[in-house]
Amino acid sequence: MYNLVNDLLNYTALESGKIAIQPVPYSLKKLLDTIIKNNEYFGQRKNIALSGICEPVNATVKIDPQRIEQAVNNLISNAFKFSYPNTKVKVIMELKNDNLIISVVDQGQGIPETEIPNLFIPFRPGKVKSSGGEKSTGLGLSLVKKIAEGHGGKVEVNSKPGLGSTFRLIIPQN
Repeated sequence: MYNLVNDLLNYTALESGKIAIQPVPYSLKKLLDTIIKNNEYFGQRKNIALSGICEPVNATVKIDPQRIEQAVNNLISNAFKFSYPNTKVKVIMELKNDNLIISVVDQGQGIPETEIPNLFIPFRPGKVKSSGGEKSTGLGLSLVKKIAEGHGGKVEVNSKPGLGSTFRLIIPQN
């Protein structure tokens, strides 16, 4: 319930301009370590392994760490929600072509191509049912998109039903 209220407040504040994205130089490795540490327990509850890769390890990126962490936490939460026990979720953070690319890769149910355009519409949960009966408000991915756009970036989705999904946050670094 706390996460729902927090997401709702943050979405509303970002939408109205009351919260500004405040990028600062930040360690990519520190960001990854914090995110993995804060989410491992939730994966363990469903017997889903969470791992992370950071390349280059010593990179410093310009982001609003609180907002990016919130966005990635939402992506990981969704990956857990729509993945089956005994699978893996991987977080990959890399610098490519002057962009920070954060990918969350799962081995879950996947999303039908016809559903992908609706994923980022606020309060519109998708038609794919969670693997453990968890409820969805349809707000988390809308917030992820707002945070990406606030950084001048975007979100991309690749998914195949039965094979899983990859969500990518692409944040310019130039």
